[in-house]
Amino acid sequence: MVQRARRIPRLSLFFAAFSLLASSLPAVAGTIVVKPGKLDHFAITAPETAVAGESFLVRVDPYDSNGNLITEAQAKGGSFTVRVSGGAKADPDRIRPTDFAGGITVRVTDKVAEIVELSIIESGAAMPLASVQVPVYPNKLDHFDVHVPKAVTSGESFQVRFIARDAFGNTKIDLPDIRAGVAIEASGAGTVQQEEKQLPPFRSGEMIMSFVPVKVGKVKVAVQEQTTHSRGQSTEMEIGPAPLHHFVVQGPKAAVAGEKFTLVLAAMDLNENVVTGYQTQGDGVLLTSSGEGLLEPTAVRAKEFRSGQAKVGVSYTAAGSLRITGHEMNRDLGGTSEPIIIVAGEPDHFVVTTPQEAVAGETFPAEIAALDGFNNSIVDYDLRGLEVYLSTDGTGAVSPSSVSPSAFSGGKAAVDISYSKAESFSVIAALSKDDLEKIIRERLRRAPVSPGPAPLTPEEVARERERELALQARE
Repeated sequence: MVQRARRIPRLSLFFAAFSLLASSLPAVAGTIVVKPGKLDHFAITAPETAVAGESFLVRVDPYDSNGNLITEAQAKGGSFTVRVSGGAKADPDRIRPTDFAGGITVRVTDKVAEIVELSIIESGAAMPLASVQVPVYPNKLDHFDVHVPKAVTSGESFQVRFIARDAFGNTKIDLPDIRAGVAIEASGAGTVQQEEKQLPPFRSGEMIMSFVPVKVGKVKVAVQEQTTHSRGQSTEMEIGPAPLHHFVVQGPKAAVAGEKFTLVLAAMDLNENVVTGYQTQGDGVLLTSSGEGLLEPTAVRAKEFRSGQAKVGVSYTAAGSLRITGHEMNRDLGGTSEPIIIVAGEPDHFVVTTPQEAVAGETFPAEIAALDGFNNSIVDYDLRGLEVYLSTDGTGAVSPSSVSPSAFSGGKAAVDISYSKAESFSVIAALSKDDLEKIIRERLRRAPVSPGPAPLTPEEVARERERELALQARE
């Protein structure tokens, strides 16, 4: 009998083989999730630089001792303070354990150009756990500070400081060369001049320039930059006069011999400024004249000056063109007036010139000269004179008995006179009693000093000085 072998199905063979293989492999455990450990330190990430007035971001990341970033909030643990130095402010300024998840971003703002140090400090601790420094640079140019002295003296150099600032008052130490667009100007009653032809550069945000004050008065110095339209202006600076250099002497165009007229003396410095303190600084002025007449007074005391000027009543006796010079006592500092025309005063007496001999009843030539009280010839007697009456100290009769002013020319009249008797006599020429009384009353009326010219303005002083220099050059 033949036995057939039993057939085993293929699927059964597969499971049998898998069971045999599985019995020979190790067992596999479940998946394990490893979390970061406890906080050990912070890592701070900050920009290399910042700009004043513009906030910047600082990243604060918490790590465990193995350098793993703590990505989950922690329920326990102390809080930490975010401390920033100088004028900076941090937001937030505190880190709690619940903020640890994935780190925190701190916004820092500082309006001061300085080095800001940001530190993370555990509450109750003194030493920071981590810190970083960020240089804060000035913002863009916004304005200038201009510093000048409170007072300067005309002709003496002084310095002005121009400081470039941003909108927060920080000095622009990183300022580029902006000289091409910078304009400097001065305003006010006084004037100043730049010593440098070209502007010096800004160094560490500052530019220093030298100026020379010229005209006295209050001045402000201003600066403007064209590109940014940044500008700045100083406070008022007072320019005072320099020491005495010369005098300006001003008189009227014309005056009457022997009668007072007003002379104005102005003490001036080198730049034609009135030396307002002359009354306490000066020694007084000596007055001299160019003619041969008598000038009164011959000196003016310093205390007679007011604000650098003095008005003096002076008189001069000789008719003609006159110049008056004022000199500082003990020093060769002076000034001379423009010509002053001195005209003769009112008729005071007459001089009659006759020949030594004459024939009774026949005419002989005579000359009558009209003179004032200082023996100045009244050259315009024909225009302002009065009738001249002739008389004699003899017993005869003189003819004519009077001479009209129109007979005078250049202060003299040529007259043909006759006398009736053969004897020695003199011809006398005089005004009538009434005319003399009128002249005396008019003279008394003019006796007080006339107001004269007003004190010189600075512009008039400058013109007078120019005329004086031109006159000296011609001489």
